[in-house]
Amino acid sequence: METGDPGSVGVVQAVAGWRRSLALVAVFLLALLGAWLFAARAPVLVDTDSYYHLAVARVLRFEGWPAEFRWARLSLLGPPGGFPDKEPLFHLLLAPLVGEGPSTAGGRLGLALLAAAIAVAIAVPARRLVGPVGLALPFALVLLALDVPDRLMRLRPELLSLLLLLLAAELTARGRDRLVGAVAFLYVLSYTAFHLLLALVALWFLWRGLVARRWSWALPLYAGLGTGLGLLVHPAFPRNLELWAVQNVFLFGFVEKLGAGGQELRSATSAELLTKNLGWWLAAALVLALRGRTTAEDPESSRHEFSPFAVGALVFGLMYVAMWRFGVYFFPFATLALAGDIARRPLARDLSPIGLGKIPTRVALASCLVVSLPSAVAMGRYFLDRSAPGPPRELEWAAFGRAVPEGVRVAAPWAQAEAYLWFAPQGRYLNFLDPILMAMPFPRESALERELFAGREPDLALAIRLGLDSEYLAFSRFAAPARLRARAEGDPRFERVYAGYNLLYRVHRGRNRAFLLDWSVGPAAPLGAEAGGIAVAYPRASPGAAAELEGFVDAGRIGLAGTCARFVGALNVPADGTTRWELAPYGPASLDVDGRSVVALNGSSGAVLGEGAILDLPLPAGEHRLEVISCPDRESGRNGFYLLRR
Repeated sequence: METGDPGSVGVVQAVAGWRRSLALVAVFLLALLGAWLFAARAPVLVDTDSYYHLAVARVLRFEGWPAEFRWARLSLLGPPGGFPDKEPLFHLLLAPLVGEGPSTAGGRLGLALLAAAIAVAIAVPARRLVGPVGLALPFALVLLALDVPDRLMRLRPELLSLLLLLLAAELTARGRDRLVGAVAFLYVLSYTAFHLLLALVALWFLWRGLVARRWSWALPLYAGLGTGLGLLVHPAFPRNLELWAVQNVFLFGFVEKLGAGGQELRSATSAELLTKNLGWWLAAALVLALRGRTTAEDPESSRHEFSPFAVGALVFGLMYVAMWRFGVYFFPFATLALAGDIARRPLARDLSPIGLGKIPTRVALASCLVVSLPSAVAMGRYFLDRSAPGPPRELEWAAFGRAVPEGVRVAAPWAQAEAYLWFAPQGRYLNFLDPILMAMPFPRESALERELFAGREPDLALAIRLGLDSEYLAFSRFAAPARLRARAEGDPRFERVYAGYNLLYRVHRGRNRAFLLDWSVGPAAPLGAEAGGIAVAYPRASPGAAAELEGFVDAGRIGLAGTCARFVGALNVPADGTTRWELAPYGPASLDVDGRSVVALNGSSGAVLGEGAILDLPLPAGEHRLEVISCPDRESGRNGFYLLRR
């Protein structure tokens, strides 16, 4: 064939196209293999949110779309109304990979597939901008910027969000505005913060118009239409909008009060930003320092080829400084922005422009990988050794799951409940994903839950059964405060059902007969001072469940939580002998028997049964007068006590 023959040109283009496709397939397979080998060996899926998403995917696969999410009893996720799933497409993509049992192998494969797809989404524009060397960028990125793999190891919708945002940016760079609308439609069904893509599209539109002088209304029009259609076809419309408002508007008003957003919304320290990503910062500094002059014939028009990534890098850079979680967006976009700049301003061959001699630029950039390698290895070891020493964490969770009876109502912290949902789906829990999802619709129960799992609520049994409508208590042995564990262990109303990494207790009604609960009460002076005041009968709980559960004598019931109170009661001893009692006050307290001082406790023990004062009282047969003076805890202001016959 002659040179310039259309047939030969077509063959050359076809061969080049096949080579590009094969190269991208190789990137996908290599990334898939690496991610799978790591995910398969990891003892747990990082972040308990991962187990929640797997559990929802299992529900969708084996039950279909639930009329209500019965597992979250006190949450915006739960009844009444349909299940307001924030990320239905993400869960539908996971559904074919999950089985009915507790195995997480399918979830680990899903994690690897998403990581591989993101690698390709980075490699495609990188290869277009800097040639074949761009195919290595996704692999270099996970070693240079450790905030990226830190988030890529979490099976969460933000991975699908990142994939779609990279796709939208590449389509915008190529002028495929209609397809951006299709991505916007998918994005609404994939990620709760659907406004993020709309904001980027608006900025891309402005950049294209102001800088490249190309005002294309098709881009925001199609993105808006795709977003609107996605909102309307969402299976939970309009409840999905309610959940969007809670998580993206009202959330920030609850950060300080609830810790809403958890670690997601915390800002990283300067040291964390630099040390975890030192290799990337060094490589970026080299690229910026070694750029040459613009070589493109039409630099203004060529900017639009990478401007979506540059705009995205700017937006996510600002968000990253405010919230650590956005590093997983910032570094891919910033890397592609730098690649686009290199395409316009090729790098110097060596470091002589910055006065470091003839060291080849490629060698200098490769040395940045060497700088990052020790930190990358250390982080990998940390995630691979999370259960050491001890049995594999997921096997322990599965054993915990087998101990949970069918259909029981369990009070558990929202973060641990996400793992329980996967391994013990027969249980019914309080809330998942974020404390605000409980605090908004159930403020009283949310406040009680926070006090309970912080170890501050003294009467656990009463709070769990009546306040949180639960029969069981579950929490992590290591995540819970020691005072919470001690409360459950020392209380006769609790039966320990399972003990491992996690603890499961059953709360029994009718096991409070050993508590002394009948008192007359009035104000008192501080310990050691003359006391006085009008006494009234201590208000016992109404007959029923509360009366069968209460054990803590609470001065707050009569408005004396903030001041010392005097409790006077009677004890009838049927025969001469010695009886053993435990006095466990929240704050300073004393006990007198028949006018004789038995014990005075001047500390603040927090009313923890099993850690109170054990008293052996030799008493003759007959009726004896007991007097307890109880004063407020100095830190919390709580006032009351347990007096329990041991």
